[in-house]
Amino acid sequence: MTGEEGEDPGGLHITFSPHLDKIIRYQAHYERCYAKASAELLKRRKERQIAENGIASQKRAEAEEARRETRQSHRDELHKVKHATAEINREYAQTRKVTADIRREHAQIKLLKELDVPALQEFHKMAA
Repeated sequence: MTGEEGEDPGGLHITFSPHLDKIIRYQAHYERCYAKASAELLKRRKERQIAENGIASQKRAEAEEARRETRQSHRDELHKVKHATAEINREYAQTRKVTADIRREHAQIKLLKELDVPALQEFHKMAA
């Protein structure tokens, strides 16, 4: 194997391999390939992280929207129940009023049945 020889200023004799240029070119090529692959890997990791963060924030937003819809649904249901309860209370009050009116009428009818009409007519004639 013949190599290049050089003289070191300190007097040492240095021999270089004839394939050294080729080895240096291959080394530079491999370093460029590594740097390119490393940059691509970092880029893809960042993209994946952004996508995961986007998915996570989207899931949080969807969960918040679902909670909002549930709360609104509960409010709507509560409104319906309150409205129905108020309607039932109105109907109950009206029923009590009608029942009281019917009882009064029954009491008046019972009182009229107990009265002696001819005696009342005679009392009115005497008072007049």
